[in-house]
Order: sequence, then C-alpha cells, then structure tokens
Amino acid sequence: MSENKRVRTAYETRIRNEKNMAETLYKTGDAVPAAGRYQCVVCGFIVEYTRHHVDLGVAFGECSVCHAGTEDGPKKADEDVWKAI
Repeated sequence: MSENKRVRTAYETRIRNEKNMAETLYKTGDAVPAAGRYQCVVCGFIVEYTRHHVDLGVAFGECSVCHAGTEDGPKKADEDVWKAI
C-alpha cells in the first residue's frame, strides 16, 4: 500500500469516527469518551474536557445551567443530555 493511500485511509477513518461520535448522545454518569467540547442538548451550554479528564475516567455530570441530567431538570438522569460538537 502506498504511503499516500495509508494516510488517506487513516484520515477517512478518523473523520468517520468523529462523525459517529458527534451523532452519539451521552447521559449523566457516562464516561467522557474523548477530549473535546460537549454541548447540553437542552440549553446549549458547552463544557470542554481535556485528555487529562479522559485519562482520569471523568464522567459527564449534570448541566450546571439548566440542570438537565437531574430529577429536577428538564431531562432526567437516565436521558441523553450531552453531544460532542
């Protein structure tokens, strides 16, 4: 396989994985899968997680603005709250 084809294939795989991650929704308590920015699907609040957070196994919490992900919020703890952006 040529070097250009290997690079193109790796790039296409990365783009496909990023697209799949962007389409996935996460609940409060789910482990943060990758460093990046995540948005509350209710109010639009954005939180950023670093590689350090991922390495520590940090989990998504409730939205600090609208309290989605809690029993008092517009979405309960067992409902999807966060999406990768």
